Formats: sequence, C-alpha cells, structure tokens
Amino acid sequence: MPAPKKTATAAAKAAEPVKKAAPRRRRKVTHEMIETRAYHISLTDHAGSPDDNWLAAERELLGQT
Repeated sequence: MPAPKKTATAAAKAAEPVKKAAPRRRRKVTHEMIETRAYHISLTDHAGSPDDNWLAAERELLGQT
C-alpha cells in the first residue's frame, strides 16, 4: 500500500517556523501609584488602617492578590 500523499497545506504548515510568545513586560509600579490606590481603598467601606491599605494596594498593583 503506498504512503498517503501530503497535501500542499500540510507541507506548508510543516515549513512554517513556530512563533514564540513575546515576553510580557511588567509595568513599573511607582510610589505614587501605590499611594493613590491606598487612598482609594481608604475611601471604601472595607478600609483598614493606613498601613493595611498601603499593603493591600501593593499586593493589588504587583499582582500578588
């Protein structure tokens, strides 16, 4: 039995290089960004102490939720 023939599309796909995902760039979280977010957290009903709000803002902005 002869081997099945490859179609032009399959051959073209095999010749295409595999694209790698570009690395995600992390944004720089500044002191001002944390300060602003901590202030907004303090305006909510779930606000804690200023230190708690600051730490919550850091966790949120750094993606450590």
